Amino acid sequence: MLSIEHEQEIREEGREEGLEAFILDNLEENIFRERILEKLQRRFELSEEKAKAYLEKYSDKAAL
Repeated sequence: MLSIEHEQEIREEGREEGLEAFILDNLEENIFRERILEKLQRRFELSEEKAKAYLEKYSDKAAL
């Protein structure tokens, strides 16, 4: 049986993977950054600052 901490860690990893896939997909489709930020805030309930941080974090991978 998983501990609560381990379950939370697994959930967070899944969320990170989802955020990455969402951002990379939108960048690949040439969606404007401002629109991606709006979607991140709405769909993932992120603050503007967190949405920007995730977009910056995963934008580097899109350039590869």
